[in-house]
Amino acid sequence: DHPGLTAGEIGEFTGLGHDRVWRRLSDLKNLGQIVQGSARQWRGRAQVTWWPAIMATAQQSRLL
Repeated sequence: DHPGLTAGEIGEFTGLGHDRVWRRLSDLKNLGQIVQGSARQWRGRAQVTWWPAIMATAQQSRLL
């Protein structure tokens, strides 16, 4: 429901915390389920945004 969030934002939103979310995002990236987007600031640190792989593919198709 909330694509394009950082690990920190997801951690806050779900109550799981940044570290737990980061580990799961890494797993999902390795499985090809999500892709990294652009970075933005979260609590003074640059963090990448995360997007479902299907959304990233659809967005790239529109650019062609």
